[in-house]
Amino acid sequence: MQSQRGYQINAGLQRPFSDGGGFVATASRQYQRVTFPSKSLLADRLNVAVGADQNLTKYTVAMVRSLYLKDGLFKVNSRYEELFGYGLHLYDANKRFDFRFVPGVSVFKQDLVYSDEKDWAAGLGFFEKFTGKINTDWTVENSFRFRNNFKRVKRSIESVTNLNGMITRRMGMQLEYQYNYESIVPPDYPNYLKTFSVGLRFQF
Repeated sequence: MQSQRGYQINAGLQRPFSDGGGFVATASRQYQRVTFPSKSLLADRLNVAVGADQNLTKYTVAMVRSLYLKDGLFKVNSRYEELFGYGLHLYDANKRFDFRFVPGVSVFKQDLVYSDEKDWAAGLGFFEKFTGKINTDWTVENSFRFRNNFKRVKRSIESVTNLNGMITRRMGMQLEYQYNYESIVPPDYPNYLKTFSVGLRFQF
């Protein structure tokens, strides 16, 4: 038998600023720990992303993101990252699905508990996102981001899959599976996170 406590809060904002362009902002706070029989941390993560997407042709998109990460499980005191990408954007005229696959480069600076390296570094990777409508009330979403550092072969993965359903016009429910991986973490520390959560969703 095991006792746990925790919470998870996700927020997102999308606003158009031009024909084919939009402002995007997301924030996520996740905390979970075992309280019985012995105390242990399962998740302690703050993730913020702010940026913009701009369709340059009918099926291509340019993406810019400013990212901030703090993770107590992975011993990341802070990571600030700038991401630039250009790639594929497929969508249905009736908005039944939206798919983006964007290769890109990023520059980042991080403060790690187990490392004295605090210089700027760079990496190459890609961002993928799919949104599909099952019907008028239910949608499925998946996002996946991969980065491989240039200087040292260290990989970072962030993946989230959601099933969202609306109960009323403003309130619904969300089922989420999340997987995160950091290969830079030393063997003595956890280097991956897997969580499954169910919660309420509010849409404004």
